[in-house]
Amino acid sequence: MSELPGDVRAFLREHPSLRLQTDARKVRCILTGHELPCRLPELQVYTRGKKYQRLVRASPAFDYAEFEPHIVPSTKNPHQLFCKLTLRHINKCPEHVLRHTQGRRYQRALCKYEECQKQGVEYVPACLVHRRRRREDQMDGDGPRPREAFWEPTSSDEGGAASDDSMTDLYPPELFTRKDLGSTEDGDGTDDFLTDKEDEKAKPPREKATDEGRRETTVYRGLVQKRGKKQLGSLKKKFKSHHRKPKSFSSCKQPG
Repeated sequence: MSELPGDVRAFLREHPSLRLQTDARKVRCILTGHELPCRLPELQVYTRGKKYQRLVRASPAFDYAEFEPHIVPSTKNPHQLFCKLTLRHINKCPEHVLRHTQGRRYQRALCKYEECQKQGVEYVPACLVHRRRRREDQMDGDGPRPREAFWEPTSSDEGGAASDDSMTDLYPPELFTRKDLGSTEDGDGTDDFLTDKEDEKAKPPREKATDEGRRETTVYRGLVQKRGKKQLGSLKKKFKSHHRKPKSFSSCKQPG
């Protein structure tokens, strides 16, 4: 302090919120936490600012002990304060402390603390209550969940005649022709469906229809071939007429 110029030392005495650092090269403001070079022009400009003037009016001599035992120095971070009501760290400057203590969270926690003191009950911060509830919910939710029943197809024992290999659900019954013989009515015990040979014998009119259809198709094909030949002949004639060799140039000359 003795190494500083007299005007700087006098200025620092007028502003107790400006504290000289150990290296005697910088000045730190305890109201805002700003660090300034230890020169008179910079210090004068800073103290004329609106922010500094507002904080000085609000707390000319700021005392952190007023907020104890709720706000105490932090054991983890020496440059910060710790709030026991909200379990939050605060920067060690009056502006941040005032902002925190005037906030809704701190005021709500302070009211809760006072109620617990009147009732003789231990105060528990709100954040710890939420953490305990979450842990309890997780413990309740981690229990073994009942396994879902494995899906199994419903077994119908009523229709025993219909086996799994039955194809009736895939093909309509119209595809299977039944015998129109009297033996089925008498109950010979044979199958109700025709064999391949019997099926061929039972369909003579269909074969006739197919023969007639074949004849019609052959006649139609002959007509189409004749028409195609006629069209090809006419096209050949046109092609020849368009691609005739030109007469020789000498033949076009008139005799002299």
